[in-house]
Amino acid sequence: MTSTIQPRSNSKSIAAWLILTVAALNGLVYLFLVPPWQHYDEPGHFEYVWLFSRLEHVPTPDDVDYAFRRELSASMVEHDFFRDMGWTPNLIDLDQAAWIGISQTDDQPLYYFLASLPLRLVSNVDVTVQLYLARMVSWGLFIFTVWVGKKASEEWFGKQHDLAILIPLFLATLPGFVDLMTAVNNDVGAIAFASIFFWMAGSLIVGKLSFWRLLLFILSVVLCYFTKATAWIVIPLTPLALILAVPLRKRLEWTRFALIGILMVAGITLAFDRQKKTPLFFYSNSLVGLRSEFASAPVGRRIFVIEQGSSLRQAIPLDDLKKLRGKAVTVGAWMWAKENSQGNFLELIIDGKSVGEKKEISLTTQPQFFRRYYLIPSEAQQGWLVLSTDNLIEGTQLYIDGIVMAEGLYISSETPHYANAQASAGSWQGNSFRNLVRNGSAEVTVPVLSDLSSRWLSKGRINPVYFWSIVDIKGVGWFYAQSLQSIFRTFWGQFGWAHVPLVGKWSYDVLFGLTILVFCGIVLSILQQIKGKWRLLTFFTISILIQLSFVLLRGELNWDDKLLLPVARYFLPAILPLSSALCTGIDRILIILSNEKRFSPFRIWLFVNLLLMLTILAWFSIYEFYYGGI
Repeated sequence: MTSTIQPRSNSKSIAAWLILTVAALNGLVYLFLVPPWQHYDEPGHFEYVWLFSRLEHVPTPDDVDYAFRRELSASMVEHDFFRDMGWTPNLIDLDQAAWIGISQTDDQPLYYFLASLPLRLVSNVDVTVQLYLARMVSWGLFIFTVWVGKKASEEWFGKQHDLAILIPLFLATLPGFVDLMTAVNNDVGAIAFASIFFWMAGSLIVGKLSFWRLLLFILSVVLCYFTKATAWIVIPLTPLALILAVPLRKRLEWTRFALIGILMVAGITLAFDRQKKTPLFFYSNSLVGLRSEFASAPVGRRIFVIEQGSSLRQAIPLDDLKKLRGKAVTVGAWMWAKENSQGNFLELIIDGKSVGEKKEISLTTQPQFFRRYYLIPSEAQQGWLVLSTDNLIEGTQLYIDGIVMAEGLYISSETPHYANAQASAGSWQGNSFRNLVRNGSAEVTVPVLSDLSSRWLSKGRINPVYFWSIVDIKGVGWFYAQSLQSIFRTFWGQFGWAHVPLVGKWSYDVLFGLTILVFCGIVLSILQQIKGKWRLLTFFTISILIQLSFVLLRGELNWDDKLLLPVARYFLPAILPLSSALCTGIDRILIILSNEKRFSPFRIWLFVNLLLMLTILAWFSIYEFYYGGI
């Protein structure tokens, strides 16, 4: 069990006020230490806040104030926002809106309404002062979130448990979290309101059922919906929380598992279109149709069917690409069309550039085998095989089967002989070959996302086309490895627009080692406490995994070399379950180190000092980057 603290009568309230004071002071340091506009999309978020304070309606993308944009952009110039960008925005042309980054006026409005309240009282002050006032609203929501963490941990684990101190103190000092929560950004509202949801859900699950908790639980879902799509995780989690919270006698506990099973089946049914399939390991800018039975298929039973204006692409596995550096490859496929067509339908993209000579292919209505030859650059890092239909006649379709990429030059008119329906290997010109294209005959299929889930993911700025990439470990596993690294670094502390790292090459290595140690502590705690709190553990685990999956899918998989990696701010709506897990692991490790299960001043002292060192490191890193060191 997690250890307990034996406090004096008033020590709990003193600890609570002390933690909130630490949160307030630490938050103020970040609020003023980070220069204006140096948070994710802060100029665009602030524009939405400013418009909300001036207009009598919810701002829309059509609401653009040119004078305000020039003032905001001038403030960005004044505070060296463009110092490493090599250009500055046009502030002279009065007929053109000055550049401030991405507009956010198509986002949900609730956070921006709250942040606009103090601006309504000071309409004539400098725009930078108004920015700090809006940051103060975020600062207030940050303190509120720490308070929620304190109350939640007390209700979940008991007021005298270590976690009632460790969790809110962790929230009050975690650099990546505090930095984000003192920015003008709707992530702040999403995290605050999602924290209310997890507080209420956890309390209901551990048996603290009441009308007011249930009402606040439902209200928190509404607040999350009107704040940001990253907090919409609470919508599918709502029925799960209610099922886990229902009080049941021990002999009826099986009904809870039955209801969870029904919920999972319903979720899968709503998420996928059972009537449509798409080929695994291929990605398209639109739905790729398949004919499950095609009598004339050159290979297997299925073919690719691509509509005019669409494209089909597959990532070349990084391990294969490294082996091919400086070598020639032959790429081919059986291709035909609904109507006779001409175009460059085959293309190889390496590190964002098309390689090889572009030659038009003349398609007929009958299958023909076409091939192209490419030389892989000696320093190739990323590759995509692309099949495009841009040159097709409007309304027609491109049919493809038996896509192959093989090392070497196969220049005779002989077509490859595939060893199986999946076209994974075969012989060609008397030589055996391994097909570097996976699922080249479209035999392996997966369900297509339903219109409902596609719309939902799109509103969360997740491209549904890449949903199944999460299982394409061989093709894009490198991308998800980089994404996890980005999430890890920005969670612990990588500031600004994720371009200000912690100082010291060793910083993240040490944090990684400590995180592994904490995960060992989590496993030990689970093994010891699984019987007592299995429902809360189940809910937190599912919540963390779903949120992490959404974060990973937010990454932009493109066939160019400008990858946009996801960052931890999209993960932080689940900060309460995550911090509970991490602090549980930390507490277990500290118990082992102190060799005492009861309250140990050494244990608390060590935890506080670790957080203090991390905080000082974060402050210094920000100061060093923006102000040139001490």
